[in-house]
Amino acid sequence: KAFAAADYAKALAALDQLLTSDPGNITAQQYKGICLIETNRSAEARAVLAPIANGQSALRGEANWYIALSYLKEENYTACKTALQNIEPDADHYKKAQELLKELK
Repeated sequence: KAFAAADYAKALAALDQLLTSDPGNITAQQYKGICLIETNRSAEARAVLAPIANGQSALRGEANWYIALSYLKEENYTACKTALQNIEPDADHYKKAQELLKELK
């Protein structure tokens, strides 16, 4: 509920509790990464999202997308482009990633 209401600090606390009892919950890890980005903790977010982005999970493309957005939020356009290029054509955000890449060039 907190995440849906954009109360990312509260959602982060709830996700941390969930991850204490279920540390392998990749979906919760991804939402934690998003909460960290939204609370201006992008470097921490990337640390949470990187194992998902580098793994074999179906959430890999999503994780790369949010890593790219974390760099964009910091105005680190070079790193953002690199992250966007890691998004594979079959990922949900591939089209948006390609559009953003064009805007950043």
